[in-house]
Amino acid sequence: MEETGVGDAVVFLPGLGCRGEVWNAVAKLLPGRHTVLVSIAGFGGVPGKQADFAAVRDGVAQLVREKHWRNAVLVGHSFGGSLALAIAAANPDLFAKVVILDAYPFPAAMVKADLTPDAARGIATALRQALLGLSDEQYQAQQAQSLHMLISGDRDYQTVLAWMMASDRQTVAQAQFEALSSDLRPAIHEIHCPLLVLGSWRGREPMGLSYESVSALLKQQYSAAPRCKIEVSDTARHFLLLDDPEWVARQIASFLEQ
Repeated sequence: MEETGVGDAVVFLPGLGCRGEVWNAVAKLLPGRHTVLVSIAGFGGVPGKQADFAAVRDGVAQLVREKHWRNAVLVGHSFGGSLALAIAAANPDLFAKVVILDAYPFPAAMVKADLTPDAARGIATALRQALLGLSDEQYQAQQAQSLHMLISGDRDYQTVLAWMMASDRQTVAQAQFEALSSDLRPAIHEIHCPLLVLGSWRGREPMGLSYESVSALLKQQYSAAPRCKIEVSDTARHFLLLDDPEWVARQIASFLEQ
């Protein structure tokens, strides 16, 4: 965990395979804020036991309580966004605001709109087994190919790829399984605090995504959240925090000041 500043804490959770420092560029653009960058065991070479994500969720909530952080804000990207949704829904009085970057309450619906939670769990199980069955060379090739769609800058791409290859594969596979098999749509009505969702579509054109389709899907998936605001970038790819940290920081700063 990397902590800078004092006052109301803004707690950042990283995406799949990433270290907490993936948020550095955004955090630096929030001067005067108390920022807390959380790293997860097994991601990006972070030492420790293989991540137990139930323990991670409980640990973040416990950290905020033990530190007595008033008006804490929780921010998560991708898998970290899924964690943030689950934490906020389970602890509705703990956070003043929540920010989610490119994460969906039911991400499996991006594969097929009418997919049921049971069917999603079956797909997630098969994907976990397939990921664990790859050779090291196959795994690196797969990660390299997928990250090219998700990140614009070559330096950022190389950094995230290195983190992914340094990650414990069992932890990555379990994280993917949990994200794809979870349906948080019924739970997000418990998030009563203001919620900001930032989405992206660039890089996923081959999947049929567009600005309009992503905006509609986010609106649909977050419809149960009582106080949700949605903004979609028209330029950044999935790693919005790396592709356009200025836009992300502006959105977060404006949201926190409201």
